[in-house]
Amino acid sequence: MSGDMEPLEKFVWKRDKFMLAYTALGLLQIAVSGFHYNHMNICIAVSLGWLTMIAGIAVASMGWQELKKMGQAPEGGSPLHTTNLVNTGIYSVIRHPQYFGFLMFIPALILISQHWLSAILGFSWGLLFYRDILKEEKRNMTKFGEEYGVYMEGVPGLNPMRGILKLLRVRDADRSKRVLII
Repeated sequence: MSGDMEPLEKFVWKRDKFMLAYTALGLLQIAVSGFHYNHMNICIAVSLGWLTMIAGIAVASMGWQELKKMGQAPEGGSPLHTTNLVNTGIYSVIRHPQYFGFLMFIPALILISQHWLSAILGFSWGLLFYRDILKEEKRNMTKFGEEYGVYMEGVPGLNPMRGILKLLRVRDADRSKRVLII
């Protein structure tokens, strides 16, 4: 299946107005958070915001590394142009670790700024991000077919807690099967 896949189209701002909109909303939320840093003077919220942002960067980075390692992108190509469905590592917990990591920036920036404008921009940014995630799901169904459908049934899109619990249940079931066989 990997040989007949067309490469992802190069991004063109004029072709995708939503990408332009959510990029602008994200940059605006970052700017508002900078101008209104700790607006309500709640230092614990700022600390939680920075921890959330660091966690988001870590999750997105884990996804990127797993794509590079397991995605079988063409030589010299971006890991985003995988030819192999990656369902290992962080991808065995959530289907969209990069999106999840970037989405974590929204509450992080709200906590850092504690300003109503940051919350409104973040909510709008999140809605457009979610729209992009749905488009990605369609692209992956087209690219990987039934294999991606099975993957979708087993791994949640953006809920890592549900993914971790599912993994633990599978491991417990495997462990009990091994005990019964012995």
